[in-house]
Amino acid sequence: MKKNFILFTFFILFTFSCVSIKRINYLQRDSFATLDPEKFKIERPEYKVQINDILAVDIRNENNQPDAELNVPVVAQGGGAGGNVGQGNLANLYLRGQSVNSDGKISLPNLGEFYVKDLTIKQIQADVEKAVAKFYKQPYVTVRLVNFKVSVLGEVRNPGHYHVFNNQATVLEGISFAGDMLDYANRKEIKLIRQTAEGNEVVLLDLTDSNLLLSKYFYLQPNDQIIVPPLKAKARRLNIPILTAIFGGISTAVLILNFIDRLNTR
Repeated sequence: MKKNFILFTFFILFTFSCVSIKRINYLQRDSFATLDPEKFKIERPEYKVQINDILAVDIRNENNQPDAELNVPVVAQGGGAGGNVGQGNLANLYLRGQSVNSDGKISLPNLGEFYVKDLTIKQIQADVEKAVAKFYKQPYVTVRLVNFKVSVLGEVRNPGHYHVFNNQATVLEGISFAGDMLDYANRKEIKLIRQTAEGNEVVLLDLTDSNLLLSKYFYLQPNDQIIVPPLKAKARRLNIPILTAIFGGISTAVLILNFIDRLNTR
């Protein structure tokens, strides 16, 4: 009976140690073809500016020269992996940008205040162009959202927050900023937390389902948080050393008892 117990113990250890990870591919669909692309039609929702957002406004004359009296142009130089720029340039963008105050307004030199809350970047740009028209017949006005950053946490190689300088960045790009997911990442239950005027929205995204391309959450928005949870297999794998120690102790105890039993029977 003791031998059977020892065999049973080693069987359990072997079973736990053989836990394997099933690799899951992205965006699976049986109808995908090599030659004929399948189209996914989706209207990307435009972000509406909120209080405390920071806008970079660049105003230039007809000759495309910056006008220092109206606004100092903001130029991001250099770049880094994941859509980031150097810390010095990033700080410069923040310092020279226009912060949306509690009244939902920004103030531009010699142009006055502009109400920007709940407006899109295109709408704000049109309003500024209208105001600059009294100085130039054909001005060049560019408005950019400076504080577009996302946080990526959980089972990724480099968790952290990343500044994004691409208004069409997707959740897949967001994960790529963090160096992709680890082997034990659960690609079917990616949690995305989004800040809205009404509060936080939480949604689960399945990166293996091609219908993700149709989701309004496919494109990232400022302050999005992506949380990549682990598979249950990771918890089992982490328990293996503990289980090994426990069963090893039990096996040793059984062997000692068996040895003592033999000595007593002699």
